[in-house]
Amino acid sequence: MNNKIEMANYDNKSFGELVSIVVACYNGERYVDGCMRSLVCQTYQNIEILVCDDASTDKSLYFLRQWEKKDNRIKVLHNEKNLNIAATRNRCLKEAKGLFVAIQDIDDVSDSRRIELLVQSLKDSNVDFVSSSVGAFSKKWQDVDKVFSYKKIIPSKWAFLIGVPFFHPATMFSSSCLNAVKGYRVAKETRRAEDYDLFMRLYAAGYKGMCLPN
Repeated sequence: MNNKIEMANYDNKSFGELVSIVVACYNGERYVDGCMRSLVCQTYQNIEILVCDDASTDKSLYFLRQWEKKDNRIKVLHNEKNLNIAATRNRCLKEAKGLFVAIQDIDDVSDSRRIELLVQSLKDSNVDFVSSSVGAFSKKWQDVDKVFSYKKIIPSKWAFLIGVPFFHPATMFSSSCLNAVKGYRVAKETRRAEDYDLFMRLYAAGYKGMCLPN
């Protein structure tokens, strides 16, 4: 855990709409520092970071609490027993106050302009959620081994016959569309396919998404 970073208290109501960033964590102690640092250092600062520890057996909760003390935009939740990722994300969604909701996995890091660019893309488009491309890395996140992107900017419902046409942990949603479908479905058949199920239910309800090439 890197303790050198010193974060101030933020009051950024004048910096645009509030964005809620949802992070589920289970036994991710080695990723906490990189994940949190990439979020608190976003160029778009009017954010709240809702991170829920899903009854980790390592020191994840301890490290998350340290970050919570450093930045008043971070709120740490804790499940007394392991509920799995869908229920854990839903718990964060119940606490979310933002007009937009961004998803991040604990073992991911975000480019410093990620939130800024996704907010602007949502405002400039007629879609309800937007996803970016992603880069894969094996050692340092600055050294991207490969970039993955979808060629179809606005996928049709038929795209779901092939697979998930969006990178879920790189997606930002309008909070209204997530509330309309009641978040993630907690069921045995959606275990490890929560994102696929969510995107399909959003499309079935008439909502649309967009993939950014960058």
